[in-house]
Amino acid sequence: MNKIIILGCGYIGTNIANFISSHFHEETYVVGIANEYNDYLDQEVKFIPLRIEQICEDNQELFENAIVIDAVGNTNATNSSFNSSNLLLQNCSNKIDLIHNLTMLKIKKYVFLSSGGTIYDDSNVPHKEDEVSNPKSIYALEKMIIENYLKIYHSENLNFNYLILRLSNPYGGIISKQKSQGIIDVAISKVKKNEELFFFADLENIRDYIYIDNLSEYIYKIVVSNCENDIFNIGTGIGHSVKEVLELVEKVYQCKVKLVTEKANTVNIKCNILNVDKIREYVNVEKIYTLEEGIKIIKEGL
Repeated sequence: MNKIIILGCGYIGTNIANFISSHFHEETYVVGIANEYNDYLDQEVKFIPLRIEQICEDNQELFENAIVIDAVGNTNATNSSFNSSNLLLQNCSNKIDLIHNLTMLKIKKYVFLSSGGTIYDDSNVPHKEDEVSNPKSIYALEKMIIENYLKIYHSENLNFNYLILRLSNPYGGIISKQKSQGIIDVAISKVKKNEELFFFADLENIRDYIYIDNLSEYIYKIVVSNCENDIFNIGTGIGHSVKEVLELVEKVYQCKVKLVTEKANTVNIKCNILNVDKIREYVNVEKIYTLEEGIKIIKEGL
């Protein structure tokens, strides 16, 4: 049995923890600050109320030989450079301190959840892991700084092993009532409440959306594999425009999305789809849900 510790009790951390615990029955922990999400953790998931910056040698027994999945939230994806430069520096400094502390605690593997949806350039061709990154936001820049730091750090500390997972756009699963990001989840929430949906970008923008259970299965299977010190995209390899997304929500829920569009104040990436050939060489997920199937699962409450 593997010991898996997930840092951060937010949307992604909670859903991954529950999926691993319920489907693979691993020794699963979530470490972070108590919030509404930890109330939804499965009974088999052990919640440790500990601030990430407080992880130290006193936690040796918990962390030693564990696979650590870092799902701690970073700079908001919509933040601009005008108000986030100090936060960027602080977040990167905190992450570097965390990596050093985890090394001292003799963890088995550190898994960094990066962003396949923001670090690549605009392209109609699905992005491969060996492409040169071109971050166009503070959020993406922060991810790339940590990615590059991990590569350097490993070259100087060969006992430290990492994985970088570049995620596409997850949706579904356990969702906070206050969740304001993720067009699918927000659109469904607005439809159910009969409220207006404010959208601040181009409806023709294309993204790669993945149902949260599929994402969680990919993550689990790659982190418990022998893969180390490598980078993997995780997505579906299929792109959908925002317009298509909203049309599918309307089709499944049989009602109209009350859409209000406004001009965005961030750089517009028109098309972002991930090439997932590499991870499929290592990981087999038998059932990848289509976007319509994923939205139906949400509606049916499965």
